[in-house]
Parts: sequence; C-alpha cells; structure tokens
Amino acid sequence: IIMTTDVVKLYDIDQSVVININSDIKYSSKPIFHNDGFYFNAESGCKYYSLITKQLVPFETSGDLCFIDNAVLITKDNDYFKLMDLNSNIIGSVYLENCKYYRNLQAYQDSLFYFYGENKLIDDEDAVYKVDFRYLYIEKLTDNGANTFIMSINSFQ
Repeated sequence: IIMTTDVVKLYDIDQSVVININSDIKYSSKPIFHNDGFYFNAESGCKYYSLITKQLVPFETSGDLCFIDNAVLITKDNDYFKLMDLNSNIIGSVYLENCKYYRNLQAYQDSLFYFYGENKLIDDEDAVYKVDFRYLYIEKLTDNGANTFIMSINSFQ
C-alpha cells in the first residue's frame, strides 16, 4: 500500500497498481489490516477498504481508529483513548493528559496498549508510552525515540 496526502494505491506483488482509491481522500494514518481488508483514518472519518469486494466504505467510530481486532477496538477521541467492544460499547477510557498520540506500536494485549507519542510540555518526540486499560493510566517507558528502533512489544503475565 502506498499512501500520500491525497492518494491511496494498492500494488500487487509484481508492482502493478491493482487499486487506486478515490484521490480526494486525504489519509491521516497508517493502514490497519483486519477482516480481509484495511482500515485507515482520513480527514472525512475512518474508512474501510475490503480486498474481497474492492469497495471503500465509511467505518463509524468515536474518534480516530488506532487498533482493531476480533474483540476490541481502540480509538483516540479528543484527549482520551477509548477501549470499546465491536458494538462500540465503551469498556475503558484513559485521559491522555499531556501526551500526543502519533501511532500505535503494538496490538492491545492483556489490557495494555503501546504507542509512540510525545509529551506536550517537553520535546520527546517518538517516546514510547504504555496505556493500561485495567488500571486506567498512561506510563512513559522511554525518552525521545528518534534513535530507537522497536519492532514490537509483547506483554506476558
């Protein structure tokens, strides 16, 4: 998938364009792959593109979609992370306080969600944060992550 500010293109393995999604859609997030397609946030709301039907449809959420799986979805709405079931019932909500969310780092697991962000009061862009939906708090795990490359974080009980 190639995404620019005004074009979303899907390429096959031979690098020929398979899908050129409506060029008036301005995306604002990396794609989240799930259910035989992918989700992404756009200026006009969250979208879902089905690789089966080859159709783009709106996906109703309360806020920007950050993560989705078979049981829960996480959105950022104003200054809150919201953990919801797939019927959009809120399970937990955590206040971001002085944090900015940039992008998720790892899937939701055992009530934990990891993301790259920044403290609004200091310059620590791409620091790693942990959201704990069980105890409803956010914890900063690393300082500025500009020189750090993290593939994934897993939590084990």
